[in-house]
Amino acid sequence: MLYYPGPRRTPRPGMTRLEIDLDAVGGNYRVLSDMVRPVAVMAVVKDNAYGHGLVPVALRLKREGCAAFAVATLQEALVLAGAGIPASSVLILRALTSPELVIAVGQGFAVTVGDSRQLQEVDALAANGGGSPALVHLKLDTGLGRLGFLPAQAEEAASGIRSLTSTEVRGVYSHFAITAGGHPFMDTQLRRFNEACDVIGQSVPGTTRHIAASAATVGMREAWLDMVRPGGLLLGMAGLGEEPSGFKTALTLRAPVVHVKTVPAGWNVGYGLTYAAPDRQRIGIVAVGAGDSYPYALRGKSFVLVRGRRCRVVGMSLDQLMVDFSGVPDAVPGDEAVVIGSCGEESVSPKDLARLAGTSYGEILSRIPARVPRLYIENGYVSLVDSLTDLADAITHVHEKQGG
Repeated sequence: MLYYPGPRRTPRPGMTRLEIDLDAVGGNYRVLSDMVRPVAVMAVVKDNAYGHGLVPVALRLKREGCAAFAVATLQEALVLAGAGIPASSVLILRALTSPELVIAVGQGFAVTVGDSRQLQEVDALAANGGGSPALVHLKLDTGLGRLGFLPAQAEEAASGIRSLTSTEVRGVYSHFAITAGGHPFMDTQLRRFNEACDVIGQSVPGTTRHIAASAATVGMREAWLDMVRPGGLLLGMAGLGEEPSGFKTALTLRAPVVHVKTVPAGWNVGYGLTYAAPDRQRIGIVAVGAGDSYPYALRGKSFVLVRGRRCRVVGMSLDQLMVDFSGVPDAVPGDEAVVIGSCGEESVSPKDLARLAGTSYGEILSRIPARVPRLYIENGYVSLVDSLTDLADAITHVHEKQGG
């Protein structure tokens, strides 16, 4: 549930939590807008804004002037509309079933259409509804092998557009299959896209073209076209080797140290007998685990930050990490571990973890469950909390009563 805490509360230790810096989100949008102007920006806030929180992130972006949003599902679109985002400014990226299309078209969302059958289905729904025209973005498959008309079907798409009576084609878009800057296949996809748009544009001249997500927005200027479609970049991340300059990571995942012990040489730590202490070793238990979207694949590879130092994760379970505290002999229960974020001169980024786990940062972040409270920070204070209970606020009250 979303709720507003007491006035001017500062973040306090004592529980596993995400801290989302909404000022960073706003600043990233301003940097991006200045960078691509006069090209338009569509903010991709799908998958709960990559775990950052759909509504708080979208509302902050709206305050900054963002006028176009993309989500994955009809449910996400309905949530945004309920929060005050105009339905006509929301594009649903995923293909919808026929029952979902009835709702989406009726509510006035823009929908993705990638074949002639669905194009006619959407048009018929709008015609039978007798109200406003259906809003559509055509999807082209330029090499990802997912949704969309193939380039060879561009004339078929154009013919279908000419037959529409109750549909407004607002955009034509595609998506890159690889995000490595300078990869020749990106050039191939862009060429295919532009050629298909030339054909389709004869039926809908002036329609908005967009293909650049975060990585291409940073690394492929010629792909900006009429609109860019960033997601992770607005949160301080992009699918490139290095983080783009000028953008600030918005998310920090913190977890308390709940137990510290010294185990003898040869003592097993964690499931599967995969790690034994090489000597007497201090082990710290940190209250976060695989159930909080910290992949088991990170065991023995990743680090958390404690008192500004990197400490290796040597064992884990669904709810706890076992961490080598040899390098922090002064660490005690009650300390905090930074699982994602910065501490002193050290940092652990979502992309660092994704690289070690063999996955994407989007997968890790979007799976962080609701049991991890989100604290939204503006001007250094908690402005909003998203939590299953009001525990975050209760712990803050405890700190205040104890004079913390």
